[in-house]
Parts: sequence; C-alpha cells; structure tokens
Amino acid sequence: MDYLPIFKRLPSYFTQRPMSVKYGMSHQVYAELPSLNASILKKRTPLDMLWEMRCPDDRPPKDCFDLGGQLHCAVLEPERWQSEFHVYDGDLPTQAERARWSQPLIWIPPDAPKKPTKAQLNAPKPSAKAKESIDWWQDFTLRAGGRTIVSEEEYCRAMEWQQFQEKTSGKLLLTSAEHDQVMQMRAALFRHHEIRRLLEAPGENEAVVEVWDPEYGVMKKARFDRLPNKTFNGKGDAVPSFVLDVKTTSANIDSDWAIRNEILKWGYHIQARYYLDILAAVLDEPARDRFYIPFVTTKEPYKARLYELHVQTPGDNLLIDAGNILYQRGEHTVGRLPMFIDAAHEFIQRVRECHEDPLGAWTAYEHEPARLVEASTNRN
Repeated sequence: MDYLPIFKRLPSYFTQRPMSVKYGMSHQVYAELPSLNASILKKRTPLDMLWEMRCPDDRPPKDCFDLGGQLHCAVLEPERWQSEFHVYDGDLPTQAERARWSQPLIWIPPDAPKKPTKAQLNAPKPSAKAKESIDWWQDFTLRAGGRTIVSEEEYCRAMEWQQFQEKTSGKLLLTSAEHDQVMQMRAALFRHHEIRRLLEAPGENEAVVEVWDPEYGVMKKARFDRLPNKTFNGKGDAVPSFVLDVKTTSANIDSDWAIRNEILKWGYHIQARYYLDILAAVLDEPARDRFYIPFVTTKEPYKARLYELHVQTPGDNLLIDAGNILYQRGEHTVGRLPMFIDAAHEFIQRVRECHEDPLGAWTAYEHEPARLVEASTNRN
C-alpha cells in the first residue's frame, strides 16, 4: 500500500476550518473531504484506521449500486431516485456480455453450417461434410474482419441493449425485481407510524456536516440521513433534536438480542455517539442522547422496526459504552479518538523525518496500546 497520498491528506485533518453544512453532496466528494468520520473510528486498531483512510481512487466504489444505497436514495432522495434510476425490463447482461457487446459484432447467418469441432479440425482426413464446414467457417472468419462473432439471438439482444443505453445514458440501471424490492422496503418503512413521523419531520435529508473539535484539534465530518430542525410540527412546539439513520438488515428484527447484535457487529452505537456529538456542535447545544435507527429487512415479508439508542433506557448503555470506546484515557487503554490522534501525529512526524518504518504506532491494538497511552498522557 502506498501511504504517501494518505500522508499528503492527513495534515488537513488537523487544520481548523469553519463549520459547514451542505446538501446534495455525492459519496465520492464526501469521501474526499479531509476530515475524520465515524467509519475510521469503528476500527479497533490504528492500522485498520489507516487502511480505512485510503484515497477514494484506491477504494471500492460505494454508491447507489448496493441495496442499502438504493434504499437510501428512494427514501431520502426521491427526486434523484426518479431521475437517475431506470428499470430494465429483463435480465441485465453479464459483465462478460457487456464487454463482448462493446466490440464490433457480426451475427452468424441462419443457413451457416454447424461449427466444426476440435476433433474435426485436427483430423488428418476430415469427411467431405466436415471439410465443407471447415472451409465455410474459415471464409466467414476472414470476412468478419476481427469483429466478434455471435449468434443471431445474441446480436439482437446486443442491439437492444445498445439502444437502451443510448436512451438512458447516465442513469443507474435496476432489474424489475431489484426495483420492486427497494420499493417494498421503502413502503415498509413508511407504513411504520413512528418511522414515518420522523422521516417527515421538518429537516433536511443527506446533510453533510464538518465541524472542528477544539478538544482534540481535529476536523470531524458526518453524513446525516436526516438533519432535523428544532421543531417537530411547524407550530412552534419545540422538541429535542434527534439523529436518524436508516439501516437494512437480514436479522430477525423482532428479537431485541438480534438487533443489539447488529448494532454491536457494525458499530452503529459508535456512529450514534459520534453523530450526536457533531449534532450538538451544529446546534450549539449540550450533547443529545437520542439516536433512532429505523431497521428494515431485506427479505420478504418486508418489515420495519424503530430502535432507539438512549442513555436513559434501562439496561441499555450502548451510547455510554460507545463514549468510553471513543474517548476514554485509562491506565491501560485509550479511546479510539485519542488513539487516532496520537498515531496520526506520530505518522506525520515519521514521514517528515524519512523514518525507515513510518507506520510506528499504527501497528498498536486497541487493548495493547502502551506507547499510545504514554503518548496521550504526555501530549498535553
């Protein structure tokens, strides 16, 4: 892995910029913002954090081609869903077919003899019928002039696909089955009364926020599914602001254990605490303690459930645990945010000094960061 592009971007993480709230930003542009995001802090080791910070060109594309991205677009950006997605009535061609169809094609005429087999081609004395077939195919291959030879049926499919592409240029394609799945999942979310109330509350969807954290000296960023206003019903009745983040799942959402397992597995509680802290900075108010996760299943029967992370929920201390994971500075452990800060500063210093091993502290583990604990203690 080439660490130089990361090094070039990393100092910008520690350069203070004004708070900003922007809408309609693409995932690609968001990924390029030189600010710390929750995905980095979900990683348990500094080395995994560094890997998460790969430049967008080195990362697998993350856009609306996966089911979660498609659902987010249909629920939170309906105008984009209508304008940028198009349903293809039939099975989409495979990658191999698309590659083949991108080349000049020629179709095999219906009166063509059967293509000779390998045995016929290698036979010392082929039969008269086989020789006739061999001669015809040799002549046809020469007349093809390098064009890809396909059946008449495939040629027609290729022409239909090319015409479809010209008509829908720039749009993202879905099969009818994929489109139906997304729309049924969307309907399941809006059938849920509380989820619908939150989705339709005054606010803005897909809001990108950047804020400066003065305590740790780092720029933070978050992409909110929905950034709410301070009032709910438009009548001036003030209610606590909230954070909402739609999640797809294959788990049994009727089970509290299964839901909590999903949250722990994917680090949603860490994302929740991180987003709530950023929201507090945006609103210039004390930190919030309410994070809503509308879960929707990816298989029939499509069902939705609203799960609330709240510090006052009896027996549910996920947000408190997430705060400890992110910020704690104990005798034998250190939170992921200071872990990132210390490893980043050491990395920058080692690269500037042309150190033989620029990684240094990035190789530490969450529960074994002796050097990082010492560095964190001595940094102030």
